[in-house]
Amino acid sequence: DRGTVGTVVNTASYSINEDLLCIKTYYGDNRGVSLTKDHKVYAEKSFRIDGYESWSDSTKKTHKTFVEPIGKLSWMRADEVSPGDWLFVPTPVKVISDPPVFDLAEFCNEINLIKDEDCVYQDWKNPLTGTLRKRKFCKRFILADDTFLYILGLFAGDGWFRSDDSGRIGFAFHSDDVFGLARVIKFFQDLGVDYSISSSKKKKLKQFHVNNRYIQLLFKKLFNEYLSTSETKHVPAFVFTLSESLKWAFLKGYFLSDGHEAKNKISFDTKSLNLASQVRVLFWELGVPASLNYTKRLDKRTGKSSFCYKINTPLTTNLGLKEAERSYFYKKIDGGILVKIRSIEIETGVDKVYDFEVDSDHNYLTSSFLVHNSAVGALTCYCLGITDVDPVFEGLLFSRFMSEARGGRSICLEFKNIDPLLPEDAFVV
Repeated sequence: DRGTVGTVVNTASYSINEDLLCIKTYYGDNRGVSLTKDHKVYAEKSFRIDGYESWSDSTKKTHKTFVEPIGKLSWMRADEVSPGDWLFVPTPVKVISDPPVFDLAEFCNEINLIKDEDCVYQDWKNPLTGTLRKRKFCKRFILADDTFLYILGLFAGDGWFRSDDSGRIGFAFHSDDVFGLARVIKFFQDLGVDYSISSSKKKKLKQFHVNNRYIQLLFKKLFNEYLSTSETKHVPAFVFTLSESLKWAFLKGYFLSDGHEAKNKISFDTKSLNLASQVRVLFWELGVPASLNYTKRLDKRTGKSSFCYKINTPLTTNLGLKEAERSYFYKKIDGGILVKIRSIEIETGVDKVYDFEVDSDHNYLTSSFLVHNSAVGALTCYCLGITDVDPVFEGLLFSRFMSEARGGRSICLEFKNIDPLLPEDAFVV
C-alpha cells in the first residue's frame, strides 16, 4: 500500500473447489480480477447521503446520492464489498534522477565515426566521385529536456528504424499536425542533423526521416527492446526515473501519435502489451487513473486476429486538453487513487489459484487494485519460518488449505535433510 517495488519471494498455488468472485473496476483491467471470496482487498465502503430514502425521484436524479469517499480504508474480504464501493490503487514511488545528457561520442569507432570536443562526425561517400569525405554531422551532447522527451514519445507511438543500412529513423505525422512536425524539425535543425520529409499520396500522412547514424544508434540504445514490429514498442527505461514534467512531455508526444480525445477521456491504442502496461504505470506515477482494455482486431490483409490494447484516462490539461468535468468513478487521495467497483460476477470452473509473498509488504498490486497476500500466510509456514506473514495478526485462515469446501487438500511440506549421517537427497516430510 506504500507504492514501493518489492521482490516476489514465494509463489503459492493450490487447488480449489469453489466459485470465485471477478471484480471489475472503473479505470481497471477490463477482464477483471478473480479472487477467492475470503481474499482481502483494501477498500472503503460507499454510503448514501443522510435522508436519501425520503428524497423524491426527481431529486435523486439531479443530486449526488452517495457520500464522497475520504480514504478511510480497511482490509475487507472480497465477498464483503459491493458495486459502488471503492478500491485502492497506490501511487508507485520512484526515486527521481536528474535528466541525463547523452554523449554521442560513445558511438564513435575512430574509423568512420569520429569526434572532437563539441561535435561528432561521420565519413561519407560522394555519390558522384566515390571519394570519402568528413563533414560536421551534429552536436555531440543531447540533454533529455522537454523537447527530447516529447520526441521519444512520438517515436514510441509512430517511429521506426529503417530496415536497410542507411542509418535512418523515421516518424509519422498526420498532415494536419503542423505544430508537432515543426517542433521536431527545429530540434534536429538545432543539432545540425540532416533530415527529409515525404508525403503519402494515399493517406493524410507525412514521414519525417532523420539521416544520421549517431541518432539512429542512440535511439536503438534507448529503445533496445524494439524489434521493428508494433508488438515490441516500449517506453525507454530511464523515463521512469525522471521528474513529473518530463514524464508528461513524453506522454504528450505519445498522445499525438497513438492517442485521441473522446468524451471525458483520452484513449491510446497499441498492439504492444508492454507499451500499454508501461504507459499505464506512468499515469499511475503521475496520480492519474488508467484502465487497460484487451480487445481483438481483425487484420484485413492477413485475415488473422490479434490482440490490441486500449488505455483510457481522464482528460487532463497536462496533455493540452481540458480537465474532465466529472470524476464519478475515481478519487485522488493521499498515496494513491480510489477506483469505484463497476461489477462483481461469480466465476466458475476454476480449479487452481495463485498467490504471492512479497519481501517488503504483505500485499501487492493486481492489474486493477491492491490485494492482500492472504494465502501464503499459513500458520504452519509462519511458525517454521518459511514465510514472515503472521496469520493471527493479519486475520488469515489456515483452513484454506484443509477445508473440504476447498478441495479437501492438505499441505505437504518437504525439508531437505541436513544430517551428515543421512544421504544428501533425503527429505523429512
